[in-house]
Amino acid sequence: MQTDSDREVMIETHLESLLRRALESEDGGTQFLAAYERQAKALEAVWEAHRRGAVQLPQSVADKVEAARTTPPRFLQGGILDTIRTR
Repeated sequence: MQTDSDREVMIETHLESLLRRALESEDGGTQFLAAYERQAKALEAVWEAHRRGAVQLPQSVADKVEAARTTPPRFLQGGILDTIRTR
């Protein structure tokens, strides 16, 4: 049986492999950041719908959405995604 620590190591290793492959390809970095931006915009739309009462998220889900939308990777802070989050 895997522990949480084992799962975290597997996930981290997998993410590092994906990122390495993306950065080694000709336009992988651009595709990676474009996908991240789409995901960030989607999270903002979900959060806005929740905030306005158009959807009712369970509190545990709302907490995860809030955490995800307010804590981008440090290397992306200060860009367009910060502008999106301040709206």
